Amino acid sequence: MQRPLDTRRVPTATPTRRAPRRWRRRIALGLAGGLGLLVLAGGLGLFLLVERMDASRAQLDGTRDVAGLRQPATIARDARGRPTITAASRADAAFATGFLHAQERFFQMDLSRRIAAGELAALFGAGLVEVDRDMRRHRFRLRARRAVDALPDSQRRVLDAYGRGVRAGLAALDAPPFEYMLLGTEPTPWAAEDTLLTVYAMYLSLQDADASQERNLTYLYRALGPDYAPFLAPRGSPRWDAALDGTRIAAAPLPTAPLPSAAPPDANADAPRPAATGAPPVRSRPTPAARNGSNAWAVSGALTDDGRALVASDLHLAFMLPNPFLPLALDYGRDDGGRVRVSGVTLPGFPTFVIGATDRIAWGVSNSAADMTDLVVLAADDADDADTYRTADGRPHRITTATETIQVKDGTAQTLTVHETVFGPLLARGLDGARVAQSWTAHKPGAVTLDLLGLETAAHTEAALDRVAGAGLPAQNFVVGDRAGAIGWTIAGTLPDRRGAYSRLPRLSTDPNARWRGLLAGEAVPVRRGADRLWTANNRVVGGADLARLGDGFYILGARAGRIAARIDARDRFDEAAMLAIQTDPAAPLMQLWRDRLVAAIEARPALAGSTRATLARLRAWDGQARTDSRSYPAIKAFRDTLRAELFAPVTEAVRRRYPDFEADELGDHGEVPLDQWFAALDVPATTPWADRRERVDRAIAAALDAARSGQRWGHQNRLAMGHPMAPFFPFLKPFTDMESVALPGDRHTVLAQTPDHGPVVRMVAAPGRDATALLSLSGGVTSNPRSPFYGRGQAAWIAGAPEPMAAGPAQHRLTLRPTTRTRPRDDP
Repeated sequence: MQRPLDTRRVPTATPTRRAPRRWRRRIALGLAGGLGLLVLAGGLGLFLLVERMDASRAQLDGTRDVAGLRQPATIARDARGRPTITAASRADAAFATGFLHAQERFFQMDLSRRIAAGELAALFGAGLVEVDRDMRRHRFRLRARRAVDALPDSQRRVLDAYGRGVRAGLAALDAPPFEYMLLGTEPTPWAAEDTLLTVYAMYLSLQDADASQERNLTYLYRALGPDYAPFLAPRGSPRWDAALDGTRIAAAPLPTAPLPSAAPPDANADAPRPAATGAPPVRSRPTPAARNGSNAWAVSGALTDDGRALVASDLHLAFMLPNPFLPLALDYGRDDGGRVRVSGVTLPGFPTFVIGATDRIAWGVSNSAADMTDLVVLAADDADDADTYRTADGRPHRITTATETIQVKDGTAQTLTVHETVFGPLLARGLDGARVAQSWTAHKPGAVTLDLLGLETAAHTEAALDRVAGAGLPAQNFVVGDRAGAIGWTIAGTLPDRRGAYSRLPRLSTDPNARWRGLLAGEAVPVRRGADRLWTANNRVVGGADLARLGDGFYILGARAGRIAARIDARDRFDEAAMLAIQTDPAAPLMQLWRDRLVAAIEARPALAGSTRATLARLRAWDGQARTDSRSYPAIKAFRDTLRAELFAPVTEAVRRRYPDFEADELGDHGEVPLDQWFAALDVPATTPWADRRERVDRAIAAALDAARSGQRWGHQNRLAMGHPMAPFFPFLKPFTDMESVALPGDRHTVLAQTPDHGPVVRMVAAPGRDATALLSLSGGVTSNPRSPFYGRGQAAWIAGAPEPMAAGPAQHRLTLRPTTRTRPRDDP
């Protein structure tokens, strides 16, 4: 990493939670084609780039006269660049937050709104038109405008003040962010609905926007039937489940019937098929993304020295520059003359806190991975009229249409027709010839609000739990604790209010249970209180009736959650250091199991055991940690991953004979369950495709031994990849923008869930009203400008898992925002 321009990169608007989706890959391809012509050449180009970076740095000191502010506000920064805003009211605090966000992160915000609205081609050119087409069916800009109009007055005042601040912050830069120079364009003004589009972008990032999981599960059931599908796509793990209520879900038996041929459908296959009777519920997975979620847990005051609850929260998203979040402390006046103080992280483009702490409460979140989307197969009403369908009332309905226009940079605008039903928009791809609509919480009124503002003034845990139930945001596990020591869990965000028994497969449009009542709210939202320990890690958290309400979503294998539960159960006293030690725990219980199996498999082959004594000795001595210097971990992982591939390869081939786009990874994160059963089975039926288990295990052993002989340590494979999203297309940026590639401990199923491109971009530990000891660490630092003195600040501490104070240090810079006398905002209190 070089250093005249520190290091870091700008986040692709949507903080993605895991491996990029198909449409993200298409964005990259579009950029590669559209931006290649813009590469700056030679020393002059570099000089101009640096000059633009300097001109677009945030103002740190002095006084700035701005329109739209009621009373003066200050933005102070400590030596790390961590900002503290002091304002007279919540609206003025929102203005200053918008000003700060625009100065530090406007390009990131611009990408977020454009991804959600389907407006990337206007910025990047024709290569992104198809991506925009995919997004336009959601009509999120229209939905955002309607959501703005529906906000209560108190939230609308904050929204409008924030938007004024964004516009003022962008205008106050001497030049727009440097990315616009590379693209040869200028930023467009920030509108009120753009703020809400930022949250719609999070829906796209955190949930299954195209219902990939339900589609692939349907492929599996239709191609292989009820003998194989429940086995290959289980709902849980008897070994690894770590629900708060202790429930475990039994595994389906190993199939004994031959693998169906999965031949193409017959002449009647185009008829819509309802959910199979007795088919286990399915998950609506945030594609391979949701697997890489977050951790959030809490301990009550009974387990701390001062009686206050203690909350830990890691936000796991794609590694990007800048960080998807921005740290902030607010200190603003209340109507009653008191003050509100809150610290945590914000999402650039939105004025509320994602996680944080006040004098009274502290809270954290992790992606719920509940089922937020359903597919509905349209029952044709008239064979001669493809635009009509029937619903449960027996009446015909017509598919409605709307025209969307896509603006194209340096090209001709394109139009497309969006098709909608009473269930939601039509998907581009049907199922076996039938048209399919999608119901998704993001499409419903109330999907985006500023309800999280209520947390800033919540007096205790009960008030916080009440204020987030049904809040307008993507559904999150919400863990909260208060000053009196009480803790609680619920789902913060929108949940579907389904009719009838929950189904994991598509329903017919004529099924009375196909259409949702709306969104779940009030007492129907699951909640847990009264415990001394609570934990979540994107796993299934509840069972029974509560699980039926949430749906069997793309829950992550409970190995990570189980490790957190074990760690907090093993202590009866906690402080911030103890919580941080859990956050940075690289122990790998899942791989400890596979180490034992690998050793046993080698020992069962005497000749092989004799020739691999040194490797066996290292495997037996392995400490169970995914450490960077471990030579055993890559070998164990190769053994397990090869076996998993051996398990799914024959069934994937069979399903793809009928459904070529089938992806086994889209089924869920519990492939460990059938793998366990198959590996442990004493007698694998000869009729199944896995009867040659010994040969398959031999291949897995060979892969493990190859990894061991290579001498590579885990840190050679698990290396940080954190760079500017445009650097791959403008390679000369890399020395200035990208972070140093270093070895990372941890893996997907460890508490320290780090892979090269994904992991805990934020770590927080906080108790209410105890700022002096609270911790907050972020990857990449505060700013997106490589010429800022704060670019990459804190990266080394984040990599090391070192404690970083949440509280700002002494102010090193102070900017005062002063209202102009000619403008007095009418919408401020």
